Amino acid sequence: MANRPVCSRQDRTTKVSAVVREGTTTTRVTGSSTIRAWDERSWLGGETTVGRARHTATSHSQSTLAAQLSFPARPEVPPRIALWAGVALLVLCAPYVFLLGVLGGVPAAITALVLRWWLGRDWRTTLVVSGAVLVLVGAVVHGVGSLFDGVDAFLSFPASLVAMATMAGAGVALVLWDARSTGEIRNRDEPLRAHAWRVWQRLYFCSRDDVVFDAASGAHCPPHAVRQLIGYPVRT
Repeated sequence: MANRPVCSRQDRTTKVSAVVREGTTTTRVTGSSTIRAWDERSWLGGETTVGRARHTATSHSQSTLAAQLSFPARPEVPPRIALWAGVALLVLCAPYVFLLGVLGGVPAAITALVLRWWLGRDWRTTLVVSGAVLVLVGAVVHGVGSLFDGVDAFLSFPASLVAMATMAGAGVALVLWDARSTGEIRNRDEPLRAHAWRVWQRLYFCSRDDVVFDAASGAHCPPHAVRQLIGYPVRT
């Protein structure tokens, strides 16, 4: 037990984790249902059972106090403009990439099989080489096919290929850059979250004064300000 920093009493102090645990209720309901259908092959006719299904539903509920004292969830990182721009570029060049994939899909699949299961290459090398084969073979087949559409179509093919490759490369780069930035933000958040968790574990709640306090530092606050007391999540 810990003494309240103001009144120095401990008769009504409880660990915050215990308050949250006691104020959280988990309800699990399990049931079964029968699937019936009309049996046309039976000379008696009528419905017959064709299957049974079991289903389970789980629900969680918390008291107001438990919800206020609960350790906060990890803040979500909102998608930024780089991600949306990258996705938009990939969507714009998707039809062209799909065409190359149709033309070069079989050679790319054969290359993947050879690299992975015959030569024993790792997945990263297999995917990169197979993707390169898919694009190159598709581009060559498409370029040869454009000869049948005339010289103008054949001459415009390299320009369109370069434009689509640039667009696809820019889209992939933007998406990967956004994913890397999001990972860096989460990595910076991890030590703050770990420190906040250690502080939260030593918090007590005094029902006499309706306050939460840290037994180590003596800092205290009302229940709705627990996030400010543990310093997480950080307000930016």
